[in-house]
Order: sequence, then C-alpha cells, then structure tokens
Amino acid sequence: MRNPIRRVFAFCGLLFLTPVAYQLYQGRITMMDAGMKAGATLLAVLLATRLALWGLDLMAGQMERAAARPALTRRAVDQE
Repeated sequence: MRNPIRRVFAFCGLLFLTPVAYQLYQGRITMMDAGMKAGATLLAVLLATRLALWGLDLMAGQMERAAARPALTRRAVDQE
C-alpha cells in the first residue's frame, strides 16, 4: 500500500521541478536559486508523503478496530 503512494508523490515532485528546470535552461534563475527551489520542493513532497501515509495508517487502524468489535444485536422491539 505504501509503495504506490510514494510513487505518486515522487512523480508529483518531478512534475513540480519541471518549471524550475525550464527556468534554469532559459537562464532566468541561477544554479543557487534552482537548488533552493529544488530543496524546498523535496521537503514539501517528503512532508506531504509522510502526512498522507500517517493519515492512511490512522484510517486503517480505525477500520481494523471497527472490524474487531462484535456486531451489535438488534433490539427486541425490532424483532416483534
């Protein structure tokens, strides 16, 4: 479950770096600026990946706890 999510975020990170590469190619930004933008993109993608995986782990834990609970029985009124 974790690998497909990481692949999606890795692809998004590469996609977000495309404008930086284009600006660097055109000479609009320096290597230092491109490096800082790439570092910021890396940190943002890592943070988003961790948050997404944490959220999925939280939801999976809740689903497992819900499945482990015994099924509620119907009230006697419903059986009449």
